[in-house]
Amino acid sequence: CTARNPDCGECVLEDICPSSKRDSDRDLASGEPWD
Repeated sequence: CTARNPDCGECVLEDICPSSKRDSDRDLASGEPWD
């Protein structure tokens, strides 16, 4: 997993990860919408 290519389905840190796609419709790090 990387911040620009998160693999949230496999990650145990999804709940606290700022790059998680689950809780946001945009990348919290860059402010850009997810593709």
